[in-house]
Amino acid sequence: MKSGLFIFFLLLCLTASPGTQKSQTQKLSLVENYLESSGMEKNFSVPNLILQKHLSSPILKAKFSTQEQEKLISLFENRLNPERIEEYVKAELLNSFTASELKELNRLYEKDLMKKLKSIEEYYSSDEALEKAELFFKDKQNLKNSSARLTLLEQLIAAQEADIMAKELTLESIKGLHKGFKKVLPKEKRVSDDKANLAVELISKNPASRFRNTLLIRYQYSYRDLSDLELKNLIKLSNNILIRKARQASMSGIKKAFLTI
Repeated sequence: MKSGLFIFFLLLCLTASPGTQKSQTQKLSLVENYLESSGMEKNFSVPNLILQKHLSSPILKAKFSTQEQEKLISLFENRLNPERIEEYVKAELLNSFTASELKELNRLYEKDLMKKLKSIEEYYSSDEALEKAELFFKDKQNLKNSSARLTLLEQLIAAQEADIMAKELTLESIKGLHKGFKKVLPKEKRVSDDKANLAVELISKNPASRFRNTLLIRYQYSYRDLSDLELKNLIKLSNNILIRKARQASMSGIKKAFLTI
């Protein structure tokens, strides 16, 4: 009797699996479409770029041998390459959304403003933009925006949770560097666990708003071609519950990729 019930349930599962598989395939297609239409996939190279920038600092370059630097670069490129991060983000999105939610999310990115935002986000993640942004930081003449414009940009930072994400990425990069040092460097060249934990603790205690001034300068540069009306509409869209949920799921995936270092 028991074996008969087992066979019955086994057949039931086998019968149901094609539909389930089709549903998952549909969801995966919707997730991939979202990553492409939002420009999110272009950001997957950023975590590795952050770590590479840390490694290129004169202090660290002077401390490590060429071979040690190459081993660290290889480790970070292997663990935080864009394809690997994308898989973690896809998994988070698949677990966080239903198919109907993903369809609605994709519809939001069909809007003309979101298409314009995609090109901005893609450029914002490029090496060229990072270099130009540094020049923009130095050129104070470019920062003469009205108080009303600055208020809109501050609202956009808050709506996109950019300050929170900047803080989280900073924390993960410090943890990632420390883990990489422990795997590659001889003991005498490593940072002690106590010092690394203290750095993490200090940043954790700082409010995310501490990152806002730097972000505000970058936002003035990145969104300089958007009108005030477009910024207002973008703030509204950025506060959409599905867009916020997708942003948080993506961040969760990136953080899980850091854990693999």
